Amino acid sequence: MARKKERTRQKIIEVAIQCFADYGYDGTSIRTITNYAQVNVSAIAYHFGGKEKLYLAVIEFILGEMQRTLSPHAFHLMQLINEDHPKSYYRDKIIELLIAVANKSLEENTKYFFLIVIKEQIKPSVAADILYERHFNKMFSLIGSLLQKASSQQKSELEVKLMTQALLGEAFTFILGISNLKRELNIDEFDSKHIASLKKILAMTVEGFCQ
Repeated sequence: MARKKERTRQKIIEVAIQCFADYGYDGTSIRTITNYAQVNVSAIAYHFGGKEKLYLAVIEFILGEMQRTLSPHAFHLMQLINEDHPKSYYRDKIIELLIAVANKSLEENTKYFFLIVIKEQIKPSVAADILYERHFNKMFSLIGSLLQKASSQQKSELEVKLMTQALLGEAFTFILGISNLKRELNIDEFDSKHIASLKKILAMTVEGFCQ
C-alpha cells in the first residue's frame, strides 16, 4: 500500500512538472493534472494538500534533481577556488560548468525543469525565493569567484555579477529558442558537433570578459 501511494505521488509530480512548464501555474488546473495523471481529483489534496503545495513539491523535486546532477561539478569547482592554477584553467572550468547546464536543459526529461525556472524569473512567486536561496545564489557565488580567478585584472562586484548573469542566461535560456534554431540548422536534434560549437561560443564570451 505504501509503495502504491508513493508511485501515485511521484506520478502526480511528474505530470505536474509538464503541466506547469507548458501552461504556467495560473494556467494549470488541478483537473488538468489529474486527467493527465489518471488519478482522482481528491488525490491532490490527499498527497499534497492543494495546488500551491503541489507546486512547491514540484520545486523541491526540481531542486533535488538539479543538485544531484550539477553538485558534483559545483563541489569540485568550489575546491579549486582556494587552489592556485593558471587563469586559463579556471576559464575552462567555467565553460565546462556552463556546457553541463546547457546540456541538461536539452535533455527530454529535464527540459521542463528549466522552463519552470525561467517562468519563475518572468513572474516570480514564493518559489523564486526558494530557487534562489537553495540554488542560484550558490551558482552566482561560485561562478563569480571563478571569474575573478580567471580574470587578468580585478573586476568590480557589479561587473562580476552582471557577467555571471549573462553567462547563466546563455546556458539556462538556450532551450527557449531551440525550435527556431533547429529549423535554421535544418536538424531534428542536437549532436556533439553542435554542443562543441556552443562550447566555442561560450569560450569566446568568457575569454572576452576575463581579459
